[in-house]
Amino acid sequence: MQFNCDCQTVKGVDKSWNNILNQFENLRKNCAALKEIFVPESEWSKFREMAPNSFAESGHRSILLGALKHGRLGRLTLPIHCFLLDGGKPKESLIKSYRKSLVEKWMLQKTSLRRHKEVRRFNGKLAELISSSWLESQGWEILNLEALGGAFDIEATSPHGKISAIEVKYIGVEDWQFENNLKSLKSGNAVASGFSVYSGYNYILFRIYEAAKQLEKFLGDRYVSIVISNLTWGNSEMAIEWNWIRHPLHFFEFSKWKGNVSDSFAESINKYPNIEKEINEVLNQIKEVWIIKCDSWEYSLNKIVKLKT
Repeated sequence: MQFNCDCQTVKGVDKSWNNILNQFENLRKNCAALKEIFVPESEWSKFREMAPNSFAESGHRSILLGALKHGRLGRLTLPIHCFLLDGGKPKESLIKSYRKSLVEKWMLQKTSLRRHKEVRRFNGKLAELISSSWLESQGWEILNLEALGGAFDIEATSPHGKISAIEVKYIGVEDWQFENNLKSLKSGNAVASGFSVYSGYNYILFRIYEAAKQLEKFLGDRYVSIVISNLTWGNSEMAIEWNWIRHPLHFFEFSKWKGNVSDSFAESINKYPNIEKEINEVLNQIKEVWIIKCDSWEYSLNKIVKLKT
């Protein structure tokens, strides 16, 4: 879907970050997606102060300014215009907590790890919305979104006329990987990650299972979209290319893997005590899994996995 706003046609900007900020400010004046959602007036002064700066120890920098610099801003703003705004103002059905999560203010966090956590959450919300635009470009009709009070990330009619629900899972750099990267940058030496190709497979499988559980109550066709950042694609590439995600499904050395993940992630796994026993039964309810590679918010469908037998 095309939308008549300068944010959709602006090209990349090869200038200093302060100049990019000035161009962003000019765009924001007439772009409701930027002014009403991403950087509302209440946050503008803090954004203007923090956004051009880079956090040298981690390399973090504003996602919105980076998107403008590389000519990708329109990919972020398109679903805001199309699905979350009505007449230039947020739709009344837009959930307050969801709207709040779309404000880019992670830069205000005090530590590198906290900034990283907030960046990943922010990217996760963007992935849900950009997935909606991507589906529409593939001939789907969007019916409802979690952002607007829907029960699932996306509810849509497929090109074949089937009412469907889609859960989107974004896979970015995990906290422990980020911390290892920081240690490497500080020491100048590589820090062993302890990450195996089996870990990448187990992680994708868990996220598919997690999405399938969230879709259990939906009576129509169920889909899971796994959006993988190009920064972490290598962790899962072998499992994807060698077609490990197929029936019968099973985790590799589940107890060993579970014992070597972060505490927060272990808590997520512990929510599902029957996961090993029911993995195939649960995933058999999913019509398809889409593996999507995300590179600067350019989506490319890498693989379709058909799980429903």
